[in-house]
Amino acid sequence: MKPSIGGDPDEDAPTSAGLSEDRFRNLVESPNIIAWELDAETFVFNYVSPRAEEILGYPVDEWFGVGFWAEHIHPDDRDWAVDFCVSATARREDHEFEYRMITADGEELWLRDIVTVHTEPDGSVLLRGVMIDISEQKSAERAAGESNARFRDFAEAAQDYFWEMDADLRFSFFSDRFTEISGVPQETLLGKTREETGVPGVDPNIWTTHLDNLANHRPFRNFVHSRAKDDGSTVWLSINGRPIFDAEGQFTGYRGSASDITDRMTAEQALVAAKEEADLANRTKSEFLAHMSHELRTPLNSIIGFAEILDRQMFGDMGDQRYVRYARDIRQSGRHLLDLINDLLDVARIEAGQLQLSETELDLPEIIQACTRMVETRAADAGVSVLAEAPVTLPKLYADEVRMKQVVLNLLDNAIKYSPAGGAVTVRAHTTSLGGLEVRVSDTGVGMASTEIPRALEPFQRLEHDAHVDDASSVGLGLALVKALVEGQGGLMEVQSTLGKGTTVRVTFPPERART
Repeated sequence: MKPSIGGDPDEDAPTSAGLSEDRFRNLVESPNIIAWELDAETFVFNYVSPRAEEILGYPVDEWFGVGFWAEHIHPDDRDWAVDFCVSATARREDHEFEYRMITADGEELWLRDIVTVHTEPDGSVLLRGVMIDISEQKSAERAAGESNARFRDFAEAAQDYFWEMDADLRFSFFSDRFTEISGVPQETLLGKTREETGVPGVDPNIWTTHLDNLANHRPFRNFVHSRAKDDGSTVWLSINGRPIFDAEGQFTGYRGSASDITDRMTAEQALVAAKEEADLANRTKSEFLAHMSHELRTPLNSIIGFAEILDRQMFGDMGDQRYVRYARDIRQSGRHLLDLINDLLDVARIEAGQLQLSETELDLPEIIQACTRMVETRAADAGVSVLAEAPVTLPKLYADEVRMKQVVLNLLDNAIKYSPAGGAVTVRAHTTSLGGLEVRVSDTGVGMASTEIPRALEPFQRLEHDAHVDDASSVGLGLALVKALVEGQGGLMEVQSTLGKGTTVRVTFPPERART
């Protein structure tokens, strides 16, 4: 016997829409309800309320075994119930369904499962729900039979339309709103099967799955397809259906509903088109930056080289020392511009998916010490102290040496740049509680508001307090470039900041990147 999906709930029973965290906990001790939680990957229970033993007779400890739930479903309901739950979970859809369980005493018990899907901060997925004992309700339904008049009253009052099929899967009923919504006269489909009527333009895979569900008397949701109306407009429909069985368990047909989702589909199509347009613009920009960066670096290297010759007066005294100062300014400005171009080139490569890494086992304390030495002069000129703390006993880091130095240098440069005279910058490295590696760079600089952090991580974004530094010193690539380089090597970057107090940037690499 395949019972119905999403039947009429008891007046006091919870609904999937209202199954919040707080309400879930409050339901734990309800007399006819088993509250539960399980891992969506393994389908093993993490929690079952004590009512489970009272209602079904199995000790709570037994529920935590692999396959426990499926093992005790009624054999006639087991395959479709498991398939339905697994499919809905894979689509990350909340769902509810009714089925029979065999108690520890061998009796059949009707349950309604109301299930919500929860994605945890770490990416894991949990199913959380309640099993409601509806055995008395089912007994009453079998005794009283179904009320066709009640169903049709609902059908006429509903905003969507309702439909029925008979045991031969032929359409036997449509509510009055069917033609208004779909544009199809009822007589076109009445007495015919889905295979006979067809759906013009439907995706072949979706169509095959739909026919298979009907043939095997499985419940289904969101069979989405479009229909062209006589006025030339297109309507998108989402069809839901559940199989109907009589008191003896014989299949008698289908009953379902349909919704007009044209507005939603139009919005989704517009969103897809906008994303494709944005992706194209982004690729074009990246290709342009990569090309122009190469074109600019060649003449710029020549400018830097000739400026250095003049600065050192390699071919004789230039006389007036102002020429020497000007040549030095040209060389320094050229090097700064070259650094910016190199950053632009890295951003373009990352966005185009062309960043190449040469990964090996690195000594993280050595990299940190080398980077702090490279910024010593600049920090001293700015009146900022730099402290490095990296135990020599740290595991090796599996990463690209050049890119890791680029990450640390960018973070140090950024921290020094935004720290006033007398400020302090600290770089620390340590192992995480999970066995990974973390590099943390903190400063006592101007900081930023929490609302500004997302914008600071976007390329070419400058914040209001960037007036603290010379406009020529930055184009807003520092944090964005570091984030991209870290993520390209399997790590994560987190920024914590308080306006007027300073900023801390944490770069964390997973345990598989730590080599002992």
